[in-house]
Amino acid sequence: MIEEFTINISDDEINLLKQKIDLTRWPDEINHKWSHGTDLKFLKQITDYWKNDFNWRDHEKKINDIGSYRYKTKSGLRLHFLHSKSERDNAAVIASLPNTGPVGASGGSGGGSGSSSASSSSSKILCCAYYELGYLPREIWRLDQRYGVWLHRNNRKLMNGYHAWAAPLADFVKRDTIGGKVARKVMWPIVKAWAEEMAHTMSPEKHKSNKVGKVIATVGEAFSYAVGAVLLPKNNKKEA
Repeated sequence: MIEEFTINISDDEINLLKQKIDLTRWPDEINHKWSHGTDLKFLKQITDYWKNDFNWRDHEKKINDIGSYRYKTKSGLRLHFLHSKSERDNAAVIASLPNTGPVGASGGSGGGSGSSSASSSSSKILCCAYYELGYLPREIWRLDQRYGVWLHRNNRKLMNGYHAWAAPLADFVKRDTIGGKVARKVMWPIVKAWAEEMAHTMSPEKHKSNKVGKVIATVGEAFSYAVGAVLLPKNNKKEA
């Protein structure tokens, strides 16, 4: 039987999570740029974000607003799922499975995902790649994520196009090879300028405009839109 399920995590549980984060005993760093797993600096930044910046109530409301339901199978297994009915009568059914990507999965242009299925690959887009590598400051990265969310909601073609060419490039610059290291250094000034311009767009009172980044963003977004305009019809035909 399917029943509506309103998520309502108690303040006590949220506060307990923050207390556990405060009590974390951090190990010594043995990594070299993610060579043995999660980078300690990155993990500390993520936990700091969860404790001080992440607003669970906002996300809880979004989940409930989408449509939160629970289903109990004959074997007794309880399944929680979200369901939002399309306003179109002939809309295709889309099932989105939970992803195992890092926190901040809805990246930006210079860090963004083109579709719901792409969100699990957020670590493979440029701003996330450079953030994970220790190049991009956390504040800039967070604002880029917000910019990406806005673009994802308002310009699907652009975000699909961006992800199509940026994902393999981000994957390449993260490689610990001669080619990857060279590409990483070559791309860094471009990514940095673009990311700073996006940060200015989202928070002009705190971040100055980057003129070079503005030019790069204009060209990059136009190119991404063109790529997306070609890819999106093809993907729709495959889904049909």
